Amino acid sequence: MSAERDTKFQKFAKRLYDEIGTLDTRDIQRFSDYTSFNVAAKKLIAQRVYDLMAHATRHINKNAIYTEHPHFDAFMLAIVPDMTEWPQKDTSNE
Repeated sequence: MSAERDTKFQKFAKRLYDEIGTLDTRDIQRFSDYTSFNVAAKKLIAQRVYDLMAHATRHINKNAIYTEHPHFDAFMLAIVPDMTEWPQKDTSNE
Protein backbone atom coordinates (compact mmCIF):
# COMPACT_ATOMS: atom_id res chain seq x y z
CA MET A 1 0.00 0.00 0.00
CA SER A 2 2.91 2.35 0.63
CA ALA A 3 3.84 2.65 -3.05
CA GLU A 4 0.27 3.51 -3.96
CA ARG A 5 0.06 5.98 -1.10
CA ASP A 6 3.20 7.67 -2.44
CA THR A 7 2.02 7.86 -6.05
CA LYS A 8 -1.81 7.79 -6.26
CA PHE A 9 -2.26 11.57 -6.11
CA GLN A 10 1.14 12.71 -7.31
CA LYS A 11 -0.28 15.04 -9.98
CA PHE A 12 -2.47 16.69 -7.34
CA ALA A 13 0.58 17.04 -5.08
CA LYS A 14 2.70 18.56 -7.87
CA ARG A 15 -0.01 21.07 -8.78
CA LEU A 16 -0.37 22.07 -5.12
CA TYR A 17 3.41 22.35 -4.65
CA ASP A 18 3.68 24.50 -7.77
CA GLU A 19 0.78 26.71 -6.68
CA ILE A 20 2.29 27.25 -3.22
CA GLY A 21 5.50 28.32 -4.95
CA THR A 22 3.64 31.08 -6.76
CA LEU A 23 2.00 32.66 -3.70
CA ASP A 24 2.74 36.36 -3.61
CA THR A 25 1.68 39.37 -1.53
CA ARG A 26 -1.68 39.60 -3.32
CA ASP A 27 -2.43 35.96 -2.46
CA ILE A 28 -1.43 36.49 1.15
CA GLN A 29 -3.84 39.46 1.32
CA ARG A 30 -6.58 37.35 -0.31
CA PHE A 31 -6.26 34.91 2.59
CA SER A 32 -6.76 37.80 5.05
CA ASP A 33 -3.29 37.72 6.53
CA TYR A 34 -1.08 40.56 5.40
CA THR A 35 2.14 39.30 6.96
CA SER A 36 2.39 35.53 6.80
CA PHE A 37 3.26 33.33 3.86
CA ASN A 38 2.83 30.31 6.17
CA VAL A 39 -0.78 31.20 6.97
CA ALA A 40 -1.56 31.75 3.29
CA ALA A 41 0.08 28.43 2.33
CA LYS A 42 -1.83 26.53 5.04
CA LYS A 43 -5.14 28.04 3.92
CA LEU A 44 -4.35 27.19 0.30
CA ILE A 45 -3.54 23.59 1.30
CA ALA A 46 -6.82 23.36 3.24
CA GLN A 47 -8.77 24.63 0.23
CA ARG A 48 -7.09 22.19 -2.15
CA VAL A 49 -7.63 19.22 0.19
CA TYR A 50 -11.30 20.21 0.28
CA ASP A 51 -11.26 20.28 -3.55
CA LEU A 52 -9.64 16.82 -3.61
CA MET A 53 -12.29 15.41 -1.28
CA ALA A 54 -15.05 16.91 -3.42
CA HIS A 55 -13.36 15.34 -6.46
CA ALA A 56 -13.25 11.96 -4.68
CA THR A 57 -16.90 12.02 -3.66
CA ARG A 58 -17.91 12.47 -7.30
CA HIS A 59 -16.23 9.13 -8.09
CA ILE A 60 -17.38 7.05 -5.13
CA ASN A 61 -20.36 4.77 -5.52
CA LYS A 62 -22.82 6.14 -2.96
CA ASN A 63 -24.42 2.69 -2.49
CA ALA A 64 -21.08 1.19 -1.48
CA ILE A 65 -20.56 3.60 1.42
CA TYR A 66 -22.55 1.42 3.80
CA THR A 67 -20.65 -1.80 3.13
CA GLU A 68 -18.66 -3.66 5.75
CA HIS A 69 -16.41 -5.32 3.20
CA PRO A 70 -12.90 -5.77 4.65
CA HIS A 71 -11.25 -4.17 1.59
CA PHE A 72 -13.67 -1.25 1.30
CA ASP A 73 -10.99 1.44 1.72
CA ALA A 74 -8.74 -0.05 -0.95
CA PHE A 75 -11.69 -0.40 -3.32
CA MET A 76 -12.73 3.24 -2.82
CA LEU A 77 -9.17 4.49 -3.32
CA ALA A 78 -8.81 2.43 -6.48
CA ILE A 79 -11.80 4.04 -8.19
CA VAL A 80 -10.84 7.66 -7.45
CA PRO A 81 -8.54 8.98 -10.18
CA ASP A 82 -5.76 11.48 -9.60
CA MET A 83 -6.93 15.10 -9.64
CA THR A 84 -5.15 16.64 -12.62
CA GLU A 85 -6.72 20.11 -12.66
CA TRP A 86 -8.29 22.49 -10.19
CA PRO A 87 -12.03 23.12 -10.22
CA GLN A 88 -13.23 26.32 -11.84
CA LYS A 89 -12.42 29.27 -9.62
CA ASP A 90 -15.36 30.85 -7.81
CA THR A 91 -14.68 34.57 -7.98
CA SER A 92 -17.87 35.60 -6.19
CA ASN A 93 -16.11 35.60 -2.79
CA GLU A 94 -13.05 37.58 -3.82
